[in-house]
Amino acid sequence: MTKAYEKLSRPRAFRKGELVLVLRRIITSRHHGPKFAPNWEGPFIIDQVYDGGTYLLADQEGNHPISPINGRYLKKYHGQNRPVESNKHRSREEENSTVDWVKSCDGVDRLFE
Repeated sequence: MTKAYEKLSRPRAFRKGELVLVLRRIITSRHHGPKFAPNWEGPFIIDQVYDGGTYLLADQEGNHPISPINGRYLKKYHGQNRPVESNKHRSREEENSTVDWVKSCDGVDRLFE
């Protein structure tokens, strides 16, 4: 049975900087919300990877709202709305290309009139 299970299961491994969702555990935290509240909360950013599959998570502001958590309670976030990156991490070329792109789109709205 062990061989059959291991054939189908894949260990989850996340890297620093990836976005993940955290399973909301009802046993450890009393959740008194609506009946159909989501089971997952986040997204969080993986801030540090420890041995044994433990991860330290950070929210969008860089705070650590959760103590280090095992990877079995995480899943990869595939959402459309990514956290906004601060401008201090962007290179000058990325900023210039964004400004050029916005300038090139100024006349686009006139095409659809």
